[in-house]
Amino acid sequence: MKENRVFTDEELRDLAKSRLELAKEAIRNGDKEEAEKAVQRLYDESMVAHDLFRDWITDTLSEIGRQFGDKKLHEIMYTTVGNYMKPLAELFKKGFKECVEATALIWSAHFSDFELQEDDEKVTFILKTCGTGGRQIRDGKYGPPLNLLRIKEPQVMTGQSKDCPVYCAHCVTMTEFMMDEKMDFVYVVDVEDGKNNAEHLFHIYKDPARVPEKVYKNLERKKPE
Repeated sequence: MKENRVFTDEELRDLAKSRLELAKEAIRNGDKEEAEKAVQRLYDESMVAHDLFRDWITDTLSEIGRQFGDKKLHEIMYTTVGNYMKPLAELFKKGFKECVEATALIWSAHFSDFELQEDDEKVTFILKTCGTGGRQIRDGKYGPPLNLLRIKEPQVMTGQSKDCPVYCAHCVTMTEFMMDEKMDFVYVVDVEDGKNNAEHLFHIYKDPARVPEKVYKNLERKKPE
């Protein structure tokens, strides 16, 4: 009796190959066109996986906020943000240059479109498209059908902004944690009421004492002398 097969063995082997390996294989074979296609597929599929997990995390945060309230949401966000910031704290001890380079890699991994500027106090990431919360806003994730949570009341985890997209609150919480842990450098994201665009400014200060007084006040922290 004929087997009820949909795929050949060769097709199944090809499906199991990583897109990275397919790109490398095309490069080794000198097939530029196929290599470019493989790299584009790698990008497209990585974007899908990235956004799926990003939205899942944000939906989870939304349910925590709705079911347990802002206080519990902030508590959980602070704890979990701290867990992944601790390894960065060790990296940042190597110096400001390494801090900026690592952060640039992170923003690139989020498929962000950005430029960098430096002054005496800080390096600023000009996120023309923030690849995480910014794209969520642009793509309508805070409306139907997903209806991600916006934190209505101004408070510490929103940097005292109103109607804050829940995903964006984790950037403010990173600043909180960095201040509390007295990390060598501090991230500060510009906040705005009712944020509804995909762009924002993300600063890395060379000295926590140079972070504006207003930021410390909004986060209910004392500015170092």
